[in-house]
Amino acid sequence: MRPILSICMIARDEEPVIGRALASAAGMDGVELVVVDTGSVDRTVAIAEAHGARVARFAWTGDFSAARNFAFAQATGEWMLPLDADEELTPEFRAGFARVLATTKGDLLTIAAVEMLAGGEPGPLVHTTRLVRNDRGYAYEGRVHETIDTNVVRSGGTVALATELTILHHGYTAAEDRRKNRRARNLGLLELAHAAEPAEPRHWHFYGLELMAVGRHDEAVRFFERMLAETPEHPLAADSAHYLATIYLEDREPGLAWGCASIGTKGNRGRSRCLLALGSLAFDEGDAETAAWCAEELRKAPADGIVAREQGLEWSNQLALAARFLRAPADAKLRDALAGAVKQHPQNLVLARLLVDACVRHAGARGAFEAMKRTGNEPATLAAAMGHFLAAGRIDECIALGERGVRTVAFAFALGRAGRIDEGVAVLRALDGVEREAVVFGLAHDREDAIELGLATRTHERTALALRGAPSSDEAAALRAWLGRALALGEDAVALRLGLVLGMTAADVTAARAGAKHETDPMAALNLALEAPDEACEVIGLVAHAHGDLEAAIAMLVRRARAGDAPVRVYLRGAEALAKRGRHADAKALVTAGLEARPGSLALLAAAKSYAKRAA
Repeated sequence: MRPILSICMIARDEEPVIGRALASAAGMDGVELVVVDTGSVDRTVAIAEAHGARVARFAWTGDFSAARNFAFAQATGEWMLPLDADEELTPEFRAGFARVLATTKGDLLTIAAVEMLAGGEPGPLVHTTRLVRNDRGYAYEGRVHETIDTNVVRSGGTVALATELTILHHGYTAAEDRRKNRRARNLGLLELAHAAEPAEPRHWHFYGLELMAVGRHDEAVRFFERMLAETPEHPLAADSAHYLATIYLEDREPGLAWGCASIGTKGNRGRSRCLLALGSLAFDEGDAETAAWCAEELRKAPADGIVAREQGLEWSNQLALAARFLRAPADAKLRDALAGAVKQHPQNLVLARLLVDACVRHAGARGAFEAMKRTGNEPATLAAAMGHFLAAGRIDECIALGERGVRTVAFAFALGRAGRIDEGVAVLRALDGVEREAVVFGLAHDREDAIELGLATRTHERTALALRGAPSSDEAAALRAWLGRALALGEDAVALRLGLVLGMTAADVTAARAGAKHETDPMAALNLALEAPDEACEVIGLVAHAHGDLEAAIAMLVRRARAGDAPVRVYLRGAEALAKRGRHADAKALVTAGLEARPGSLALLAAAKSYAKRAA
């Protein structure tokens, strides 16, 4: 009898993980296992055969699509599922695949994949087009980041959703990146692909993505910008806009990031991530109206090929609550809503941080404990509370939570400040995706092992580590990323060291430190700002506005606005102060200038209309 499903795997030296993947399919009726080995020198083939897989050999040609299509040629099932060695089927997949395949009218099915974190905890949920009908001639395209969607649609096939079927993906961890040398491999393949087809936009996007991943920002920007300039209607254009906005944020150019995210909200695939990026920027800059609009658009948006519908709804809820926080941070109903959202999404650290901030504004020093109580000590709330304690200098309380089993970056840095440096390094080593924090920790405590941990997947940054001044553009990108983390974590000495190498003055770094502290401790931020009043006029102006000193607020905020690329709140607060002095025409002019820096800001648009009426 013909199998219902052929699970098709390409593998090379996957001994550490392939057994888990194949075991997840053990005992499934109507399923055959096909493993194509591309040159293993370890026990990959023996493990595959021990699990009942039919093994075929394929000489590696540097083309993932060629290998996948060869695997398809070995399949005899009615349907085919490409499965990587670092993935596994869930019980839900095993229980539901036969029913779904028997009833669907699609030719290619989009299923759900959970990205597993280093500690074994579930991470983001994404959509992936995987299950494809056999005997239709459908084939993968692209040397790397290979896809089959376009081929199926071009051949007249249809794509359908089957997101009740779920797989787990363990591959995007630092350990797996190091084991496979994934970045160097992908870059080499994309260089070949781009050289062969230099006018292919798909290569621009994915080449830019890999260049970005290794910190070669200037080169990545050129590819992403070409995508937006020459092929803005391409299905990957919005995704390029998202990554371009991410680079600009890392390079401390929020105005450019705002513009790119705005462009991406008009696209298709990748639109949801651009809405989240724009909404998050708007929240950071005090624009509740734009954050709320992004939330509503995310709520209405369908799955876009990258972001699962469920993930989009979570982001929508997150931004809607962020907008409410901007409008009424101490509102009791907001705290109730945030607590409910954290319970619904217990891994969402952004929601947990909003809850802790709201509770702190309401209850002061005891607010973090109120947040934990409200959510029954959900891990995300504990992590957010630890971050609050670290920022507030309450090191013992941060460590006490960490010793209850919650391992976070804040716990590592609290241990470092308590002199327990070895333990701090051990905590960082157990976490995934903390390379920048590891470098900052290593610089703060002169620990080469922590620095090496942070550089393990980015060997090109080693030259920047010398901190000898005049860094190249790629090294400067890495330094700016480290500087951002040092500022966020309150490692002032490291921030100064990095800032000076980047060509900043000591006053510039002081102003940056003041800006980082403004939301959590305005008076401490003001004291810092007064040490560098010219560079930190924004913080002085915002604090002055909050305390009703209108003349100081006007002087400082207008000065900051004239310097360019100011956040939305600078224009809004400056205009409010001008209006309270009866200077409505000046207020309108200020928010109009703000719209040039932040095009499409709904808060600034509303303010411009209001002040125009008053000026008339």
